[in-house]
Amino acid sequence: MRADESEREGVGEGVGKGEEEEEEEEEEEEEEVEEEKEEEIMMAVSFFGIVIVTENFVDSRIVEANMKIFNRRNPERMIGWMPWVPFDYTVSPYYEICRVCMYATMIMLYPFGVIRLSLMPILLLLVIGQFESISLKISGISFNQGAHKVEENIKDVIKLHQEILLISKNLVEFFRPIILLKAIFTFWMFAVLMVVITEEPIGSAIFINCAFCLLCSGYELLVDCWSGELLARKSEKVGVAAYYCQWERMSNRVRRNLVMLTLRAQKPIQLDVRPYLIPMSLQTYVQIMKASYSCYALLLTIKAEKH
Repeated sequence: MRADESEREGVGEGVGKGEEEEEEEEEEEEEEVEEEKEEEIMMAVSFFGIVIVTENFVDSRIVEANMKIFNRRNPERMIGWMPWVPFDYTVSPYYEICRVCMYATMIMLYPFGVIRLSLMPILLLLVIGQFESISLKISGISFNQGAHKVEENIKDVIKLHQEILLISKNLVEFFRPIILLKAIFTFWMFAVLMVVITEEPIGSAIFINCAFCLLCSGYELLVDCWSGELLARKSEKVGVAAYYCQWERMSNRVRRNLVMLTLRAQKPIQLDVRPYLIPMSLQTYVQIMKASYSCYALLLTIKAEKH
């Protein structure tokens, strides 16, 4: 009887500990979700804070343009990123209605903007993780596992590598138009923004807007170039892992499979417009920055000659 009671108590304690562990895991998951929500809220608040700050620091030239060119009654009333409208939005109640509509539109478009900026790096990181897992699987293959087991593992790795290569090619083909547009317009946009920042007084609305756009565009391009660089390196790492997996002690059939895998991995997956044309890498990022600075210096020289 005592033994049965002690067993029941032990089972009850085990069940209680299991429930406590499950509750702790649920609490940790809830905390992680809350932290992610707080980060998203902070990003949105910082974005709209910049909008409000740029509205409060109204540039005198914009006020003058509202008064002389557009003939608006209250030229000091400004709405950030407000497009041209065929009526005077500075008059109440049009001003309040336009302000609410503008902020509502920005709130709805904010998630889509985040997705657009982060879609390519996220998909590339998923593919990069697959290449890394293939490298780890190859590194774990040893001749001590037996010839049949080694041959099966190599075949599984080759099949997985072929599938990831197909996904990578489709991903590169899908993002090539976006890469082309970024490569063409980014350096020119950087040059124009730097010219405006150089001529505008520090703290003005135009200065803050241009500086914010320059930082966001530069960070976006850096993330894309870094993702492309990492994709090329991780795809090459598969061949390196195949070379260091003790192939000299394996059978001839396994060696032939490893040779084919190594030869294919020597050609890295490159995120580019065309083969060997504008690859997204850190070197390309530096070249775009150099081209932007050259264009910036040229624009300043042309403007100085005109004046």
